[in-house]
Amino acid sequence: PVIVANDDAINNINGAVGAVDVLDAMANDLLNGQRASLTQTAITIINPATSIGGGLVPTLNPATGKVSVQAGTPAGIYTIAYQLCEQLNPSNCDQATITIAVDQAPIIANDDGVSNINGASGASNVLDVLANDTLNAQLA
Repeated sequence: PVIVANDDAINNINGAVGAVDVLDAMANDLLNGQRASLTQTAITIINPATSIGGGLVPTLNPATGKVSVQAGTPAGIYTIAYQLCEQLNPSNCDQATITIAVDQAPIIANDDGVSNINGASGASNVLDVLANDTLNAQLA
């Protein structure tokens, strides 16, 4: 039977928090015109994602067909190449690529100000510039 492994893409994954099982690589793969299953096919990773600056990378679990992005994965575009083969006829295979776009955590630096400081005597520690800034919607 004809086997078709289709390319997949996922965007807007926040690398700071990651995402577990964010994509099912087999959701659009076919065996004999029907959705492929892991009972009839097997996944082999041909090329895993390449690290950016030595950081974490998205992964494809061959046992489930699911892609996960670990918390702390650097922003960038990652690709994973895999091969889907029929278990009954192991030479019946097709390859596909998964593209994962990991975004930076949003940073919001708000303006700060302080007033009523006596210039003659001065003051120290009058303002915490991080008190109203956020990284990934959390106070910095």
